[in-house]
Amino acid sequence: MRLSMIRFLALPIALLPSALQGQGTSTANVALRGVTALMVVADSLPEGAARAGLYASQLRTDVELRLREAGLTILAPSSAPGSPALYLQAALTGGESGLIAYSAHMTFGEAVRLVRVPTVLTFGTTWEGPRVLGYASTEQVAEQVRKAVNGQVSAFLNAWLAANPRD
Repeated sequence: MRLSMIRFLALPIALLPSALQGQGTSTANVALRGVTALMVVADSLPEGAARAGLYASQLRTDVELRLREAGLTILAPSSAPGSPALYLQAALTGGESGLIAYSAHMTFGEAVRLVRVPTVLTFGTTWEGPRVLGYASTEQVAEQVRKAVNGQVSAFLNAWLAANPRD
């Protein structure tokens, strides 16, 4: 009886769509089907990032280049609200040992309609990459963050290509 109750409760949870499934599963890849153009938005970095040679504009340029090479069109930041957007977040935190901790995270979102209230149009995350955490010296942190972001772009492109196979 207890096992059947667990199965009964677990099945609906397992069937729920989730942005976290964007890490390579076919369910989340369906949300990327037909995407041909998107904006790239890079959050601003903390003040100390520039001293380490890390700039949000450079990260955004790195991402845009890879996406263009894959065949995606890059939309201007002034595009219509709700346009597909790939969001990049990178953060740095200095430590006492001279090392800098960093994180990189990427999500994809766009305008979506609620199933229960189809007249409601909102913005939703439809793909999410794994969060990358690490640490590096001040001299190496920019390079390490750029590598982490490159890995995030690869994860996104793998999911996008799975949903949009080339002929």
